[in-house]
Amino acid sequence: MRTQSFIVAFAVALGMTAAQADEFRSSDLRAANNPSVQAVNYMGKLIRERTGGRHTIKVRQATSTDDLTIQQVRVGDLAMARVGIAAFHNLVPATVVPSLPFVFKSKAHQREVLDGPIGEEILADMESEGFIGLGFYDVGARSFYSAKKPIRNAADIKGMSVRVQSGDILAPLLRAMGAIPTLIPYPRLYDSLKVGVVDAGEFDLPTYEASRYYEVAKFYSLTEHNRTPSILVFSKKIWDALSDEDQAIIRSAAKESVIYHREIWDEDEASARKAAEAAGMEIVGDVDRKSFSDVMVPARTRVMTDPKQRELLNRITAGVSH
Repeated sequence: MRTQSFIVAFAVALGMTAAQADEFRSSDLRAANNPSVQAVNYMGKLIRERTGGRHTIKVRQATSTDDLTIQQVRVGDLAMARVGIAAFHNLVPATVVPSLPFVFKSKAHQREVLDGPIGEEILADMESEGFIGLGFYDVGARSFYSAKKPIRNAADIKGMSVRVQSGDILAPLLRAMGAIPTLIPYPRLYDSLKVGVVDAGEFDLPTYEASRYYEVAKFYSLTEHNRTPSILVFSKKIWDALSDEDQAIIRSAAKESVIYHREIWDEDEASARKAAEAAGMEIVGDVDRKSFSDVMVPARTRVMTDPKQRELLNRITAGVSH
């Protein structure tokens, strides 16, 4: 009898252990060799080691937009996702601030801000919308690329049809320069540039090179008008079912993945420029950045509708982290 009781107790315990084991499904629009996918896989490796194999991460390439992806995360169909922060602009007002043009003075300034209290505040604001913000991944400085002519100053972009994504704060800023913002999902962008639906877009160099946009828009103008990060989020619905210990492990692994991502991102950025130039990209270096900032900085007020946004922006530009 005692033996039977022991067997039953052992089976129940085994069942509970199995139930607590998870393969967290994560999503990313980028291909497997992209630094963001590599960083999430590295995070998964750390989680697997620190949970004794109970938890792992499986990254799949997204087939839909970031907007649809975050809805899957919110309801728990996906455990995680690495998405462009623009997907949260309409949900979490604070996420608009890191996307503003000329808000960060440099790569080092961006990393200092997002690693500090301001970054933590933005991540914490995600929770009320059903997400656990785990960290920010760099996506470099965004610059304009164009198909028909190089963009050297703000006047050159007037009349151009420029690609924007859903929730992108760039749209009103483009209108301020006389451009025509045009909503095009990322998977359709290459063909849209090829047939002339849009004349230009803006991306970081590694994405521009990896997506082969130099084939249909060879002029890459180093405007470096913003350093919008991407964001790593976890489903609160799934998170709340995890133990405190597992939550701490996931948070720690995510922070380490941010550092890992930066290392491979910086290498990728340098190699992407060489590859794109070899493939026919024309770097436009004689850019009048002041002509862009003169228009875009005053126009930032048009996209800030929440007092906290203005308060965060003032702290960033004044160099105040607390």
